[in-house]
Amino acid sequence: MSKRITVIGGGPAGYVAAIRAAQLGAEATVIEPVALGGVCTNVGCIPTKTYYHFAEILHDIEKAQKEGVISGEFATDWRRMMVKKDRIVARLVKGIEYLLKKNEVRFLSGTGRIIEPGKVEVAGADGKTQTVESDYILIATGSEPMDLPIDGWEGANVWTNTELLGTERMPESLLIIGGGIIGCEFAHILASFGCKATIVEIMETILPGMDPDVIEAVTKALAKEGVSIRTGAAVKNIERTSDGIIAKTDDEIFEAEEILGAVGRRPTPPEGSDKLLNLLKNGAVAVDNFMSAGEQIWAAGDVTGAPYLAHRASAMGEAAIENMLGAKNELNNNAIPGAFFTALEVGTVGLTETDAKNRFGSVSVGKFPYRASGRAHTASSPDGFVKVIAVPEGHIVGIHIAGKEASEMLSAAALTVARRLSIDDWRETVVAHPTFGEMLRESALDTEDNAIHI
Repeated sequence: MSKRITVIGGGPAGYVAAIRAAQLGAEATVIEPVALGGVCTNVGCIPTKTYYHFAEILHDIEKAQKEGVISGEFATDWRRMMVKKDRIVARLVKGIEYLLKKNEVRFLSGTGRIIEPGKVEVAGADGKTQTVESDYILIATGSEPMDLPIDGWEGANVWTNTELLGTERMPESLLIIGGGIIGCEFAHILASFGCKATIVEIMETILPGMDPDVIEAVTKALAKEGVSIRTGAAVKNIERTSDGIIAKTDDEIFEAEEILGAVGRRPTPPEGSDKLLNLLKNGAVAVDNFMSAGEQIWAAGDVTGAPYLAHRASAMGEAAIENMLGAKNELNNNAIPGAFFTALEVGTVGLTETDAKNRFGSVSVGKFPYRASGRAHTASSPDGFVKVIAVPEGHIVGIHIAGKEASEMLSAAALTVARRLSIDDWRETVVAHPTFGEMLRESALDTEDNAIHI
């Protein structure tokens, strides 16, 4: 008799896990109260990358105008871009619905509450409830934006990414509290369309925790676009006025039409999980290396805590299902890539230079600038670099890319770190020309001062 698996949450962890369960012969049920695809598809990765795409088109046009290839005026329409974004989201949600149906996964629209191991109560929007019984439960309920205990936060109606992506009119000015990935992505997008964007970050740099070279490059690129950045500053008070918002730090006052909270995310475990085997730790569902939370309950994705990445969530979901059904698969947390879309596109995987030195003592660093790449010049994008970090034994432990198409080089970079490839592996690899990917090989060779084109 096939195993019955109930998945609470239909985001990147949940729907992927359910499909994997069906592929392995289990009877899978997905419970989702809002929309399939979760934050990523509906109000996160996909919508922001749609806006980012059009921001890049604007910059390409501006470059072409500067070089005299294109002439004449053009206008942008924020609302039409939002309509395009909504169409893409709707299409992808329908695609997920199709995949569930194709794999014979049962979908229940409602909120799931764990009654006990093996039993989940589902409350539909119509108020009716039903109980689903299964052999295993996977918690995949994701995360939500955090707020801060700042005086006036609630009354100021601080936007999250949901409100910003849902507005039909771009604000003329935007104050962003938080200089992490979300804050930097939105600052770039809004600035590209003419909005005066200001980032206030409590840490000493934006993008805290990233490789220092990436931080420096993105900081300069955002400033070049007109984004104002204040680091080492904490907003203490927010006030909503008839003209917009006023925010105060200890020594500065900021005024803007709207305000965005981008201070991070927090897990959103389902009701009932706090009563089961002390599942929660610091607000997240605690799991072991195999995604098990005990008592036939597993968890995957943002609900288990940072890093909050859709592809990590999906990988955890697949592994959790396989482990439920007898495997012993661990996730390689040392090789989870991150792709971020700011004024410079960023791709990063593995250890930063600082972390590598702290762990191994001695490392070799290779760095290849975009300005030395023929392909980068053909794309009018000479800003950026590829950085490779290798240990004395020769294998590569970190790759960090800032520049055009960084995310598209990231798969090869992630494979390199995950499979512990060496400098010699890259030396023996023939890379197509002219491509951005050539810089991966060149930067690997540069760890031994053998790059050809610098």
